[in-house]
Amino acid sequence: MNNGQYRSIVQPYLSLPNNSDEYTQKLYASLSEIKEKLNTDEIQMIFVAHRYEQTGRIPWDIMSKKEKFLFVLNIIIRIFAFILSLYIFIITLDLMTSAFTLLSRSAFGQIFKSRIFLKNPIISLMIGIIITTILQSSSTVTSIIVSMVGSGIVTDIRSVIPMIMGTSITNTLVAFSQIGNRNEFSRSFSSGVLMDVFNYLTTLILLPMEILIDRITPSSDIFHRGGYLARVSGAIAITISEKERINIQLLKSLTKPLTKLIIQIDENVLLSNETNQTIGKIYCTPHLIKCKYLFRSMIEKFNDYTVGIILFICSLIILTGILLLMVKLLKSLIIGVIDDTLKQILHIQSYGWKEYLLGYVFIIIGIFGAVLVQSSSVFCSILTPLVGLQVLSLERNYELTIGANIGTTITAFLASLTQTGLFFRQSIQIALIHFLFNLSGCILWYIFPYFRRIPIYLSYQIGHIVSKYRWF
Repeated sequence: MNNGQYRSIVQPYLSLPNNSDEYTQKLYASLSEIKEKLNTDEIQMIFVAHRYEQTGRIPWDIMSKKEKFLFVLNIIIRIFAFILSLYIFIITLDLMTSAFTLLSRSAFGQIFKSRIFLKNPIISLMIGIIITTILQSSSTVTSIIVSMVGSGIVTDIRSVIPMIMGTSITNTLVAFSQIGNRNEFSRSFSSGVLMDVFNYLTTLILLPMEILIDRITPSSDIFHRGGYLARVSGAIAITISEKERINIQLLKSLTKPLTKLIIQIDENVLLSNETNQTIGKIYCTPHLIKCKYLFRSMIEKFNDYTVGIILFICSLIILTGILLLMVKLLKSLIIGVIDDTLKQILHIQSYGWKEYLLGYVFIIIGIFGAVLVQSSSVFCSILTPLVGLQVLSLERNYELTIGANIGTTITAFLASLTQTGLFFRQSIQIALIHFLFNLSGCILWYIFPYFRRIPIYLSYQIGHIVSKYRWF
């Protein structure tokens, strides 16, 4: 069976709402053909059609030998492309840290160090929301924050905690693909807005708590000051020994040969109090032989601030593009596994305590799904059409969303492992704060059955209102 023949079979499931008479007629009219060729039922067929819509691939069982060979070759190429993308991602984070280091002595750096804009937690929260909305990637913004802390341009962890909370709030566009059918759109929009509702509610609880604890119990210790998130993450980060730090930084040794060809920082000038010398390294030997790297001539010609801005812009463009590429590659590799897993588990019938435990199984699936796809937004966007088709309930989607929120923090940990120097532990602390924020949200809004109804109810009501007034 070729791709065109296969598409003719799944087409009814792609183009018709599942509650229409025409859909039902076409479904049962083609059921015998589908069962004969694909050995599946009506519910499973929706998963088959959904996977085809997402990947454009036909099932393995009905591929020809040539199609199977090309399929395997395509997967191998994508895996190598992902490994290369990951390598470039780590290099870009290192370059961004160098950019912030160059900016640290400028007026721009002093603004962040003095916390002029970040002293107010509400302003810091809004900065996180606005930047994430512009870049459309919480992982990118979190990586930038980790790089800022790693370079020392932000020395007070408390000032960026609200910004991290702000990066978690944004995710509804996929629902608009099903705007044609009111009921389907209502369910899809409820699913799309579920992550935002969850993160808003978590922020409403944790942000005031963070501020209150910091005010009531002040501390001068850098790892033991701040609120709940800052203190717990600080207590964990401070336990990292120098030996563990060296082992973790083996990752850096893989990227250092390439980053040295682009930018080099003079550690002696950086640690000294000299403000009239450039941080960019000019001479590499005692014999005053000039270093050879891409930005050296620019450092001699311009000041640290100008070079830092140029390097930051270049790093940001590459970082955003490479993250999008990584997500696209992982999505194409993993979506079939996600669909198959959901298809098997949704057929499980459980009651009582087994039903309670099954909810945690879905959270674990959400964690691994987001880790594999490297994006909670992309993972949840895969689920949104399934909620619209009533294959996946909003309650089950909620559990998967919670897991995806926790799983997406892996990017911040990866970014923190690229950091070196005096602020290594603070970088780890930022990643831990991102993790603890989402884990705390899970404890607040899922562990207790009554509380878990609140985000689901609010999402349902928002979806109902938006579907009723679609013109708005």
